[in-house]
Amino acid sequence: MRRESRNDNRRQRRLLKEAACCGAASFNDSFQPLSDEAYETPHDSHNFLCARFSREEIEVGKKLGSGGYSDVYEVKSFKLNNKFMHTMTAEEVKKRREMAQRPECYAMKHLKPSLMNTNTDILQVAAFDISYEAEMLMNLDHPNILKIEGIHHEKQAAFKHGCDSFFLILERLDDSLHKSMSNWSKQLSRRIPFKKLTKSNGATMPTLCERLGMASSIASALRYLHSKRIIYRDLKPENCGVDTQGNIKLFDFGLSRVLPSSKHSKYDSLYDMSGAGTPRYSAPEILKSQPYNESVDVYAFSIVLHELLSLKRPYKGYATKQAFVEAVLGGERPCVENEEWPVRVQEAMRAAFSEQHSRRPNLDEFIDALGSSSCILSTKSRRQTTARAA
Repeated sequence: MRRESRNDNRRQRRLLKEAACCGAASFNDSFQPLSDEAYETPHDSHNFLCARFSREEIEVGKKLGSGGYSDVYEVKSFKLNNKFMHTMTAEEVKKRREMAQRPECYAMKHLKPSLMNTNTDILQVAAFDISYEAEMLMNLDHPNILKIEGIHHEKQAAFKHGCDSFFLILERLDDSLHKSMSNWSKQLSRRIPFKKLTKSNGATMPTLCERLGMASSIASALRYLHSKRIIYRDLKPENCGVDTQGNIKLFDFGLSRVLPSSKHSKYDSLYDMSGAGTPRYSAPEILKSQPYNESVDVYAFSIVLHELLSLKRPYKGYATKQAFVEAVLGGERPCVENEEWPVRVQEAMRAAFSEQHSRRPNLDEFIDALGSSSCILSTKSRRQTTARAA
């Protein structure tokens, strides 16, 4: 096991310089810069295309959500013009027209206008955050990661026009996993027996098997990120969206970082980085301000998985952050013993809660446990249905 020191920050400085005014956590975090051509070239070998728009071409409607630095609005319509059509490929022109026919499928994310009244340092952090997220999303392609579909045609130079001038056009999500789980929890509180929760009695509670499938989708997205040396650092239900088909989409990559390449096995090297994310889902090493690696995402995933299965907010009883931190560092973890939960899933969660990062399972092991458990539950459910029908 070795520790990687902070490396090249040139990418961060370039983004700040281009923003000229306005991104996340810490500028000193260790990460490997992406290609300088990331905005112009497709990621990997996929036929990915991010269309360019001017701000006046997009009409927005109601606010859909808000984060620390940014707001997200529904796209009501695209009013395409030909001002910079000569700079586009035929494929980009086609994509713009296709998007204009389905505006309800998209959302716009931009910095909060109120940031213009804050000090320059905060504005710079906010601008780097959204710029970095844009570049990150343009280099990712996974069914459970939110896709960026459009961006301002001037890229970071658009910041000079105001906080809402640099924007991202994203897939529109129906809801967050956090809100969905809150609704399911309310349904559960009506005292309807869990096994009788069906669409026929007005409830939309997914079965245990379906929730294991949702968890597997999140784990798959994290595994994809880790395969690219990306550490997410902010996994929580609020950052997991649900689309109209019920698919889980990971979003908000402002705190993610690309780690330096390493000859060591995954999860062996440690890196000096600032603390990031929400304490409730933070691994002990982050709470202790110690070096860490991708295994903190595995720890956070296990907390999210427990919440998804139990429909209860973890560590809800602590009134202060200090009391919560002391409890976690003292070894307290959510209880995984539950007769309805598959044993393999319980074992994986218990291992992921380990204070020692090297003892946590990798995401392949987690996905295998979730998949085999789902198969067992599905088979059991079919047999019960057949028996009742007989």
